[in-house]
Amino acid sequence: MVPLANIVPSHGLNIVSYVDDTQLILSLTKDPATAKTNLHNRLHAIANWKEISRLKLNSDKTEIVIRGSNRSAWDDSWWPTTLGATPTPTTHACNLGFVLGSSLTMTQQVNAISSSCFNTLRMLRKTFRWIPIETRRTVTHTLIGSRLDYGNAL
Repeated sequence: MVPLANIVPSHGLNIVSYVDDTQLILSLTKDPATAKTNLHNRLHAIANWKEISRLKLNSDKTEIVIRGSNRSAWDDSWWPTTLGATPTPTTHACNLGFVLGSSLTMTQQVNAISSSCFNTLRMLRKTFRWIPIETRRTVTHTLIGSRLDYGNAL
């Protein structure tokens, strides 16, 4: 992935990598036509690098989040055919377990944490009759607290 990290900045992109997860971040102009052309050209350069490196983009795991007021201008025609199936732009993406929405609100993250905590409590409830009260408290605080604290820095 080091060569990709060297290629990406030369095309005006920022890169965030963690283990096998790579995110490309691009700030685009307000004009959708120019933005599509710029993004198309940058994706082609990355596609060429991937082909030379014998790598493949996993379209099933590819997420595109478009932030801004004119998201409707992004149809399927801008995605380079050399990259495979066209990913559908989404309203939110998961980044190391943290859900960030296109409007930069915390709604999706709060919903995800609430759901996770509720499911954990439901599973714990099944085992509580066999566990002493102090152990129940410790296990509950540990499992729920870690979920609530995850991503607090963001």
